[in-house]
Amino acid sequence: MVDRDQDRDEFGPLPTYLELSMAMAAATAHDVASVKQGGRILPRLSIVEKIIAVCIAALALYGTALIADGLFIKAKAQLSHIPPKRAFAAERREEDTEL
Repeated sequence: MVDRDQDRDEFGPLPTYLELSMAMAAATAHDVASVKQGGRILPRLSIVEKIIAVCIAALALYGTALIADGLFIKAKAQLSHIPPKRAFAAERREEDTEL
């Protein structure tokens, strides 16, 4: 029981959220100032992380281009069936149509 009282006396009360946030702001104030002065793109990332980010962005753009190309091919195929269908329907009605 004496050990618990002794441990309790060694530690003070826990800091409040306000004190923690003020300490965090003071600790990061220097970091924010140096980041604003740098003006580089993605200043907190290392070279390897930047290369990985660029690769991910390139893969995302490539995937988007593949999806767009697939949709374009499908739409073109659907539209290419319209004139023959019209001609066939007109032929069944025995009308003269020009394509």
